[in-house]
Amino acid sequence: MEEQAGELSQKEKQTRNEMLFTLSELDRGTLAMIVTSNEWKRKELYHFLKNHLKEYQFFNLDLTSFNYNSLHKALVDLLPSTVLQSQPVQYLVSITGLESSLYTTEDGRIEFSPLLAQMNFERELIFNQSYIILLWVSDSFDRELRRKAPDLLQWMSKRFVFEEKGSDGMEVAEAAIEYGIVEKKGRIPERLERIGQLQNAWERLSHDNKDRIRLVKDKIDLLLLLGKEYAAAFEFQEAESAFKRAIALNSRMKIGRELELCYELGYFYWQFSRFDLALESFQHALTIMQRQGNPDVGNIYHMLGLVYAGKRQWEKALQNYLQALDWYRHTGNEYELGDTYHQIGMAYGEQRRWNEALESYQQALDWYKKTGNEYEVGGTYHQMGRVYQEQRKWGEALANFQRALDWYRQTGNEYEVSGTYHQMGRVYQEQKEWGEALTNFQQALDWKTKTGNEYEMGATYHQIGRVYQEHKKWIEASENFQQALNWNRKTGNEFELGYTYHQLGRIYEEQKKWEDALNNYRFAVEWKEKTGNEYSMGNTYHQIGIVYQKQGKWEDALNNYRLALEWKEKTGNEYDIGNTYHQIGIVYQKQEKWEDALNNYRLALEWYEKTGNEFELGSTYHQIGRAYEEQNMLPQARDWFEKSLKNETNFDHPNLPMTRTSLARIQKKIAELPPTP
Repeated sequence: MEEQAGELSQKEKQTRNEMLFTLSELDRGTLAMIVTSNEWKRKELYHFLKNHLKEYQFFNLDLTSFNYNSLHKALVDLLPSTVLQSQPVQYLVSITGLESSLYTTEDGRIEFSPLLAQMNFERELIFNQSYIILLWVSDSFDRELRRKAPDLLQWMSKRFVFEEKGSDGMEVAEAAIEYGIVEKKGRIPERLERIGQLQNAWERLSHDNKDRIRLVKDKIDLLLLLGKEYAAAFEFQEAESAFKRAIALNSRMKIGRELELCYELGYFYWQFSRFDLALESFQHALTIMQRQGNPDVGNIYHMLGLVYAGKRQWEKALQNYLQALDWYRHTGNEYELGDTYHQIGMAYGEQRRWNEALESYQQALDWYKKTGNEYEVGGTYHQMGRVYQEQRKWGEALANFQRALDWYRQTGNEYEVSGTYHQMGRVYQEQKEWGEALTNFQQALDWKTKTGNEYEMGATYHQIGRVYQEHKKWIEASENFQQALNWNRKTGNEFELGYTYHQLGRIYEEQKKWEDALNNYRFAVEWKEKTGNEYSMGNTYHQIGIVYQKQGKWEDALNNYRLALEWKEKTGNEYDIGNTYHQIGIVYQKQEKWEDALNNYRLALEWYEKTGNEFELGSTYHQIGRAYEEQNMLPQARDWFEKSLKNETNFDHPNLPMTRTSLARIQKKIAELPPTP
């Protein structure tokens, strides 16, 4: 069983072989301990054991983020029932990070916790398990264990010591920390190399450095950097784990960095659209600052505004942005004012308060230029383009998007270029200029690939899918939607999955594949519930209602339309409420329940007018005309068709040809009526 391992010393080879012989083919559980000085050596030995002890299933239990005074309690709390209740001996439980529970801080002094004394007391419980417990510890932990748990050590015959000579890793760690983070965004080779460097620095850190405070600070710095780099590479779970381990270390050792780490965790959650978790972190950070009497709370209020904006709670977002402005002025922090005015513009834009949005964006531009923060100017022109796009002012939209591109190039802000090409693609898509739309979407993909912006790839594939959907090219549409799903899963952008499943439902709906449509809409609902994407839930229930309506299942349709209304009202999605009342009107019209139909059409008109959605008025005017025509109330039908024609002409509405045909038909019917006596 001797391992052929290059330059291993004779002593280490002997220890490895003893370890394999002792741990092989056991018929009852036991406790074994491996003493090694750093993470790098531990990983090497772990893989050695896993390659040789194939009769066991390995289960890894990392206690770094936990604080336990009892190893037995940690096992009971954290091991799954499949391990706890297993027959002897199926599992080898590899335990790391126990050093994190070895120390506690009292009045600024680092002291030993009760852990070792408790392990000595509960030794019989630890040994009497159906699985092997393999503890990985440092030299210092081993020394303290021998001093404070002698009875446990007498029971333990399976203890293996591996010495590692050389640097304690502190210099390597501090050099890695000093380097900072990779400036370019995305999953790029430089970032992956940097993650490897940080992991290597972490693994080389000695667990036995006498300067415990310095060691803990370096560990926190390395974990914080790893969290940021993993987040920038879209590795959500690895990033979250690094941030939480840093917070756990700080909490146990009371290093005094709670505010910084809480803010960084909140920012990370916000980046990944985990808005409830982000809100919890930022509110905790704000509490810390208020407790400390720290006046520099503007950034916290700004981030709270961003979180509420992500949750589409616009009034709360605006309240926090205004608080941020007040604190920036109070503390003389003019440099940040531009960013907050920019976000206020976005909040007004989402509420369709166009003039207030543009005024806020102009204030953002003024402050950026005044403070020399030209790097952000392009982003504000981009958002001004979106305001004009929402108003269907295509020329102004494209002009502002072009200004954004010019500023990105001027300031070297390549990462944002793809987002503007994506939005230009959407402008051309809205105008049904499909070739231009696809060209711009492809430019967006090219720039995202170039800059490593994988997180946004799914959004562009989603839009390309919608272009093909408009052409009824179902295969190409489905392929691009599937690409969108794949990229969003790969990058942890789960918030967008509901939108794409919704759109796949639309594809099947248009092909009259009702069950496939309903299945995808249900997937959409599940993902929206899972990710807290409540704002668009009403739209999916609306679409489910349409599927049932097209099959003549009127009650199922009405039930889902009512659910749609409930969700839209609950989430403040007022702009789309009119569409649902319009569809309810159609359901009643199909059943010739004229009064119910007309009442719901009137409600639709009220909501369109209330929310400024004049574009949809023509469709409802037309449908009211149809209802009167079907009742042979021709003059009333003509009046509503005329109103529809006037509205749709103003917007060059795609339904305009149909309305002209309806009006001509009704005029002909009226002309053919016998003269009134």
